[in-house]
Formats: sequence, C-alpha cells, structure tokens
Amino acid sequence: RPAGPPEGEPWHEIDRLTTEAMLAVDENDPLTALVLTLRSAARRRMNRTDEANADIEAARLLDHENPEVLRHAVEARLEADDRDGALQILWSPAADKDPALLTLRAGVRASLGETAEGLRDLKAAWILIPSAGDPDPIRLMAAEVAVDLGDLDLAEQSLESLSDEAKKSWREPFFKGRLCFA
Repeated sequence: RPAGPPEGEPWHEIDRLTTEAMLAVDENDPLTALVLTLRSAARRRMNRTDEANADIEAARLLDHENPEVLRHAVEARLEADDRDGALQILWSPAADKDPALLTLRAGVRASLGETAEGLRDLKAAWILIPSAGDPDPIRLMAAEVAVDLGDLDLAEQSLESLSDEAKKSWREPFFKGRLCFA
C-alpha cells in the first residue's frame, strides 16, 4: 500500500469515490468486493478501523476466493495482532493456489512457531512464484520469511532468483545484508 501524505486527503477521496460507487452498483456486481476492499484500505489509513473491518468482511462474504480480498483481510487481522485469525483466513483453498498468500501463510506460521509447517508452505509457494504476474515482490517476501524460518539457503535462492531490475533496487542488498547477520 502506498504511504499517504500526513493530511490523508487521497484516502478521503478514495473513501468518497468508493462509497459513491457502492451506491451505483448492484451487490451482485463482481466489482463490488474489490470496491469494498479498496474502501477498506482507505478507511484503515484514516484510522476508521471498525468501518474498514466491516468493509473487508463484507468483501470476503461476496468473493471469498479472491486473493486480493484475502490479502487485505489477512493484513487487517495482522494489524490487529490476530495471527490466529489471519491464519484462519489463509486456510482458504485460494491461498493454496496463490504464491503470495502461501508465502504470507508461511510467515504467519513462522510467527506462531510452526516452523515445519511454515517451511512446507514456503516451498509450495516457491513452486508457484514463477507463474505470478510480478514475482519479484513475492521472492523478496519469501526471502524474509525463509530467514524467519531459519532456512538461509532458501532465502539466498530467493534473492538469486530476482530479476536483474529487482537486483538493482535497494531491497536485494538489504536482504543480502540481513542474511549475513541471520
């Protein structure tokens, strides 16, 4: 999620526009869940947590297999320090098919001390990462989770598999440095 300026005006505008969109579309419209997800993210940025949570839960009811909806729902649970709730969401069959969600699940499991299960999820994600639309952010996340799970070889492998463009960013040297101290 992009960081907004302190005044938060873009988030207010997103909230207004998505609320207007909700009034204009039918609840059965396939875009409704995504509009709710976007509004939830904006409201979360404006510290309107209860409304944000209501929106993301409504989005999940409408489209419980959408990886983007699930990701936002998991992030909401993690922000509330509800790792068990986040893991519950990540049991969705959609998570088993999405490398980012599998990597996220591996990270949640790592934070819960479920190392073997986390490594199993991370290795399953590794198989799917090449088919992702933008694999580099997932590879970076996988490297970090691999470090958390104590698999430094997998972390190194994740970094080595980055595209040349991603290797030019600050993230790859940052994670390589982190590996040196892991």
